[in-house]
Amino acid sequence: MAEPETVVFHTHNGEAPSFLRGDSTSSSTKNGDSKTKATPKPLQLENDPGSLQVIEDDTLGGQKGLAGLFFQPFINLYRRPLEYKHVWWTTGAFILTEIVMGSAQVDLQWHWFPLYAWLLLCISPITYDPYSFFSGSLTRRSRDSYSILFLASSTFVSWIFAKSVYNASTLGYSYGVLGGFGYACYYTAFFSVGFIGYKLREQGYDSLAEAISDRYGVVATWGFGLALAYRLMNEIWSNSTVVASFYGPPGSGSWWAAAWLVTFIPMFYSLTGGLKASFLSDLLQTVLHVIFLIIVLGYISPGDGGQLGTHNLNWTMKGGVDFLLVALVQGMISYPYFDPVLTDRAFLAKPKTMFISFVIGGLAAGLFIVLFSFIGIYAHMHGLKDGTPATVSSYMGIGAFTVVNMLTMTSSMAVVDSTCASTSKLFGLELYGLLKHGKPLVYPQAKSEHMWVGRISIVVMCIIGTLPLLADPAALSATSISGTVVLGLGPPILALPWMKGNRPLAFHLPFWFGALLGIAYQIVSYRKQKIFESWKMGEGSYAELLGVNVYGLLIAIGLFVLGLAFNRGEEARVMVKEGHWKPNAPHASRPFDPELRTGFDAMAGRENQGQTQAQNEEEKQEDGEEGDEPSPTSQQMEAAFARPSKSTKTKTSSV
Repeated sequence: MAEPETVVFHTHNGEAPSFLRGDSTSSSTKNGDSKTKATPKPLQLENDPGSLQVIEDDTLGGQKGLAGLFFQPFINLYRRPLEYKHVWWTTGAFILTEIVMGSAQVDLQWHWFPLYAWLLLCISPITYDPYSFFSGSLTRRSRDSYSILFLASSTFVSWIFAKSVYNASTLGYSYGVLGGFGYACYYTAFFSVGFIGYKLREQGYDSLAEAISDRYGVVATWGFGLALAYRLMNEIWSNSTVVASFYGPPGSGSWWAAAWLVTFIPMFYSLTGGLKASFLSDLLQTVLHVIFLIIVLGYISPGDGGQLGTHNLNWTMKGGVDFLLVALVQGMISYPYFDPVLTDRAFLAKPKTMFISFVIGGLAAGLFIVLFSFIGIYAHMHGLKDGTPATVSSYMGIGAFTVVNMLTMTSSMAVVDSTCASTSKLFGLELYGLLKHGKPLVYPQAKSEHMWVGRISIVVMCIIGTLPLLADPAALSATSISGTVVLGLGPPILALPWMKGNRPLAFHLPFWFGALLGIAYQIVSYRKQKIFESWKMGEGSYAELLGVNVYGLLIAIGLFVLGLAFNRGEEARVMVKEGHWKPNAPHASRPFDPELRTGFDAMAGRENQGQTQAQNEEEKQEDGEEGDEPSPTSQQMEAAFARPSKSTKTKTSSV
């Protein structure tokens, strides 16, 4: 009998299959016999091919119930204190910091930074498994209720940017509740991304970059990835500048200190926990958002609540309808696919569960924005000089100022930690995969090297993303202008689920046209030139921006249709095995054809990556196997990741 060959499994839900748990595990042999051996430690942190791997317990997946979600970490802290050294170190540092700040009589508002740092660092896990780091351990096998809880809260809070709170308030000041409704139109992005993500996952894709690489080629994927990097950089500075405005005038020492602190606190726990830490912190931050919003509305509703919905309301183009139309065009077509924070989450959990989560998160976020715009309306009613959150809350008193400051700080940290998680995935898996393997990698293909590349990229992005504050850019331009830069991104991505063949020009023509148009408009706007004045639609403040987006989108659609005429065919789409796939590389053996990988995402595992097809054929010939018979690995994978019936007893799997 030949030497037994251990079958490789990779689970991502915390509970191993029955035959991989601590008591025993099953190994298949080439002649079909099975051999059982002891497994003293089912947890292995190394991701080497050929190793048996079961990741850490998955609280996010719902295996431990509500008690596991909220109370188990505290129980573990009491029972196994030495395993939670970071909690004790963080607590000690927090106490020491508070003693020093108290003795120096530091202003109350500065105490929120160490408090947030202590709280978020304590609840954020230290993640060692690459899959958990990049995906947050939220798989198809996670309970639907838990997937909805984490995905809905995470999408909701990660799109309530600090700059969104700022813009909602200032737009409410300028246009009344119409300004709030207008900005809420950006949140139609949730429905657009949820639908396209659902359709792409039906075809077997595990990321948007993977689908773009498949249909439009490697060069298109590089262009897409660099555009996302630009977007992520914008997210850093545009959020930190809002929080910094509560601590001093722009450019002052206190202003810069607040900007750096609100960036590097979430950066630190994102380095240790990745997307898993982001999910847990997002849940807490969602609760805080709701509480703070209710408190703030309580300050303004008693005396002015009946007039907030009608004050300064004018449903005309000059009254803000032009901005509402800009938000609809960008929110539904171009803007959502420019933000990996949103698109990354569209490929987690079950597709149907994901879509439900996106609908809930989008509706909740839009409602939050409309309600917060009442702050700006309140400022206009009382004759304040502007509707910025800092100005309005200062007028309300120290209590309101503190609550609004905490709300913007919570928003900023929630966005920055999600930005860090998306940065690590963009550089650690997708761009690094393109550089090394000629294709973007996806969650189940993650290794330790990808996790470390992702961590380094987080630090670099946070540093680079803070440097634009030297130029003191306007907060709103980060949203409206950057959405114009990628107006050509919408048509090729919206068409992805129905795209046939390999058509790179269908991506490049509209994408690069939109990029050039957006950059040109950004320069013209900065110099206050009137080159695009003839493109205006209406007479409002956003007439020119609306015209550039509408006419530019029509041109981009025409270029996309023109690019469809060039088709490199299915042969170019299915990557050449000896070319881009590099079959001898650790993560290059995954088939691209959706028909060949229908079970891959559902099982959320990886097959033995060390064998090539030729080696498999030689083994079949040696052992007299039939060519049509499924390999032992496939049988084991199906048995391991199929959802067991409650009535059936756990059995040791063998082939």
